[in-house]
Amino acid sequence: VGEIDGPVRDVARKMRETAELLRREGIEVEEVSVGSTPSARIMCGEEGITEQRPGTYAFYDAMNVGFGVVPEERVAFSIICTVVSTPAPDRAVIDGGTKVFSSARSPKVDGMGLIRGVEGARFAWANEEHGVLDLSSCPGALKVGDRVEVVPVHVCEAVNLWDELVAVRKGEVEAVWPVLARGKVR
Repeated sequence: VGEIDGPVRDVARKMRETAELLRREGIEVEEVSVGSTPSARIMCGEEGITEQRPGTYAFYDAMNVGFGVVPEERVAFSIICTVVSTPAPDRAVIDGGTKVFSSARSPKVDGMGLIRGVEGARFAWANEEHGVLDLSSCPGALKVGDRVEVVPVHVCEAVNLWDELVAVRKGEVEAVWPVLARGKVR
């Protein structure tokens, strides 16, 4: 989180300045509201910030791991895909693409998500229906039919692509949660 400290404090300063400019013009400012999970720990100590809206904290995602906000084991959201093809020992194709994960990328994540349980596997790219895993660091690690757990780059976008989420604890399904706001973005 150290590398984002300066930019986050700049945002807080700009928000305070904006609120002050509005107040000078006679416009009441009740809340100075910011939103971002990676910046939340820094913003909570910033004077003049009265509200925070961190969005990914409930689940976290690969972007939060990349920024050092949380370790990967704290991420509570992943998508299970099936290997549908292994055209070469260093490549596997899964049945999840941008319609499953979104097309979100982050400079802090190498690829389109984090692959759990397959050391060295990298989610290289995706089209709408399929994802391609780079197995050059672990050739032959996957075969057709294997299940792969993927942590998406950005959980907000991924959740919005699903009608429901399956809540699993210790390998057992505990609940199925409807995504009531699914598709409600305008």
